[in-house]
Amino acid sequence: LATVLFAQAFHKAGRIDGATDFMTNIMLDIRPRVKRLSRANYVGNALVIKEATNPLDILLQESAAPQALATVACSIRRAVNSVDERYCNQLGYMFNKARCSYVDMLLQITKTKNTFVCTNHTRFKYYEMDFGNGVPALVRPSFLVFENDFVIMPAHPDVGGFELAFTTVPEVAKHIDDSKYWQFC
Repeated sequence: LATVLFAQAFHKAGRIDGATDFMTNIMLDIRPRVKRLSRANYVGNALVIKEATNPLDILLQESAAPQALATVACSIRRAVNSVDERYCNQLGYMFNKARCSYVDMLLQITKTKNTFVCTNHTRFKYYEMDFGNGVPALVRPSFLVFENDFVIMPAHPDVGGFELAFTTVPEVAKHIDDSKYWQFC
């Protein structure tokens, strides 16, 4: 849903520049794929970015909502499934032996204006972390790196469900607010 929202908003704001595909960068936690880390409950430093590319002609059709959502879901599933044991082993090598490669990749993504990053924090137990003052009243993501960022995270236990937070430039944000796709949320 976020990919379709951002693709349509980018298009309406004139930020597509003749592209035929729209790329979503998915921040993916590798801990579930590494046995000794699979039960860790912390955030950060085990994230990789995987690309999911979708054809703009499908994402931009107003009448193709189910097809657009299915197309995006399939491309994201393929991207997530590509992070297998071999990929994690190569990533471990890069972290330990060639750190510049990983940092260079992240820096390139932060410099690309038409990059959309989507992060799912729903499995992190933010409201179970107690540093001596009880359950936090409010937890919000920190948008410090990416110009176009979308985060799905758990809502406060008193509310339940999930919260969506995003950051983008004003000309894109106004088109996201007006999108018919919010009916699916």
